[in-house]
Amino acid sequence: MIRHVVLFRFEDSFTPSIEHDWRAGLDGLVGHVPGLRSLSVGRDLSGQARSWDCTIVADFDTAADVAGYAGHPLHTPLIALSSPHTRQIASVDFDVPEPATTHAEQRKGRVHGKIAIVTGGSGDLGSACVRLLAREGAVVVSLDVTPPAEPWHEPGITSLELDITDPEQVERAVARVLETVGVPDILVNAAGIIGRAAPSHESTLAEFDRIFNVNVKGTWLMTKYVVPAMIAASRGSIVNFSSIHGITGGRSVPLYHATKGAVRLLTKSDAATYGEHGIRVNSIHPGSMNTRMSRTAADMSAVGPEAYYRQLVEGNPLRRQGEPDEIAYGVLYLASDESRFSTGSELVIDGGYTAV
Repeated sequence: MIRHVVLFRFEDSFTPSIEHDWRAGLDGLVGHVPGLRSLSVGRDLSGQARSWDCTIVADFDTAADVAGYAGHPLHTPLIALSSPHTRQIASVDFDVPEPATTHAEQRKGRVHGKIAIVTGGSGDLGSACVRLLAREGAVVVSLDVTPPAEPWHEPGITSLELDITDPEQVERAVARVLETVGVPDILVNAAGIIGRAAPSHESTLAEFDRIFNVNVKGTWLMTKYVVPAMIAASRGSIVNFSSIHGITGGRSVPLYHATKGAVRLLTKSDAATYGEHGIRVNSIHPGSMNTRMSRTAADMSAVGPEAYYRQLVEGNPLRRQGEPDEIAYGVLYLASDESRFSTGSELVIDGGYTAV
């Protein structure tokens, strides 16, 4: 923020009626002059009847806004009104640190005023992200191949049906968001499938294509069509859903693990590429979560659901599965300005599973 301070000496010809009109005109500048945040006028009575010094303090967004202020159509008549009766003594501009966040501003939400796109918004993890981002002040567009199971209760959420493996659908959906909502500040690539539990030699080509199309191609397509708008705006936060098995691998569903490894490295590459444009790209790595996808994996497990869950709990220091909201809060952190120095990072939320 730039603070513009001017000290004037007003002579006794500056009558009360002129002063009234002048001050009324100054009061009307805020909200109409670009970049002008606030303006205040103070007087220092010098002991003489009408001769006094006056300090005007105006806060602007940028130095360019200060330069444009003098010639603004609303300001020039005020200069003409006051200049016959004034003499400028001093003028100075200086940077002022942004004021600390107030309690009222904190209540607005951690992503207040931001626009977010969430893929896989009808799934357990995706819907938790949609709801939390909306509760924290974002306007959210939820994308999924299936509509949400129930209406959204939070304000500011729009749902669009989308197959993220179809380039034309993705391009049209992103164009619609840009036209009707605005440039996304946040992209959460949460859409994903787990596929059938089978070793590589027993997996089919169709299974390979399907899981890579959804988990990898879908993430890439969304990034491909959203990033140009983010580059133009010089801002953005992308959160890609990987998995702990995108880091460690595993035996049960190798194709799924391979896709999550691909997402992890795509995240790092994009972070390195787009950082210069003010775009951050991070990955989130859930452990075993209490979701429909996890229950599907348990049902497909060779050892059966009960043994599957027992193995998960025994190998987890916290002795339980995670809940969708616990992932959503990690996404919220990466999406918000709180993580503005984080890019190319991996946020693991697994109850300590990978620590042992």
